[in-house]
Amino acid sequence: PRAGIHYTLADRHNFYASFAVAQKEPTRSDFTDRYMFSGDNSYPSSEKLYDYELGYRYDTPKFSAGVNLYYMKYKDQLVATGMVNDGDDALNTNVEDSYRRGIELSAQWKATGWFTLSGHATFSRNRIEDYVDALKDSPTFGQNLGDMTISYSPDVIAGVLFDFHCKGFEAVFHTQYVGKQYFTNNEIDALSLDSYCTTNLNLGYTLRTKAARSVRFGLMVYNLFDSEYCGNGYGYSYMDDGKRTDVALPAGPAERAGQRDSEILRTDGLETRTANRRGRAGAALPVAGIPGRHPPVGRRAHHAAGARCTLLQGGALCRLLDAGLLRTGRPLRVDRMA
Repeated sequence: PRAGIHYTLADRHNFYASFAVAQKEPTRSDFTDRYMFSGDNSYPSSEKLYDYELGYRYDTPKFSAGVNLYYMKYKDQLVATGMVNDGDDALNTNVEDSYRRGIELSAQWKATGWFTLSGHATFSRNRIEDYVDALKDSPTFGQNLGDMTISYSPDVIAGVLFDFHCKGFEAVFHTQYVGKQYFTNNEIDALSLDSYCTTNLNLGYTLRTKAARSVRFGLMVYNLFDSEYCGNGYGYSYMDDGKRTDVALPAGPAERAGQRDSEILRTDGLETRTANRRGRAGAALPVAGIPGRHPPVGRRAHHAAGARCTLLQGGALCRLLDAGLLRTGRPLRVDRMA
């Protein structure tokens, strides 16, 4: 449900306020893949959102601007853990209390008949209240760590558009800035994405004919100035012999080890592949010193008893097709590359 009021003063000034309640259900993978990070038999629950907004907008034929204040209060919000399943779907978990609040600014200026300048910016604070450390075997496991930033939630997003248009031709330069964001929920710098700024160029021409009302030809150039950045990623932490290790990986098939090659592991005549060519069981990190012997030195602590992961010396996290290999305690030998 949603309720709101809107008031217009002198045709140019618009004031509004609204309140809404929404609910979101967990996805299928939130149930089926929960074993990948949860050691208990609990199930995810739906989240509930209470959204409060207050805004103002000024409009004239040449210039318009707006400001919007929002406060979004969540109960049992489903937040991304930073991990993905074998199909690259994000894995989510509930946090009891959290919120998002901020201010949204926008403006547009029609300088001439052929040029329009516009911009937007969002400044926000996105927090989990009283975050409890869920990393098993960590010295702070189960402790209240205070407020933490919600994963994949930058505090600043801003953009500016330069729109040139004349007689069917159009060229739009769009520069966007995205602030630093974490892809887990405990503000670890090693598991974060740096802020970045990119510019895209959209070129187009609209042809109007008698046979067709309009035909548009377009060309889109992404990252016009070839900026180096990482726009998405995933990762996790685990404990091994009392030491915390954070593993961060860029998103995208090109960066995921195991997509093109797979390592074959043997122990006592048993063979398993850590990755097939589609990455369905894929290794997350390249193996150093292949071939060779690699004793299993750790497991992903967030997995339950049926987990299929082990960390190999040399920095390889392997997801095994035969989970029984983990329980043998015997060295795994990389026999050859598939």
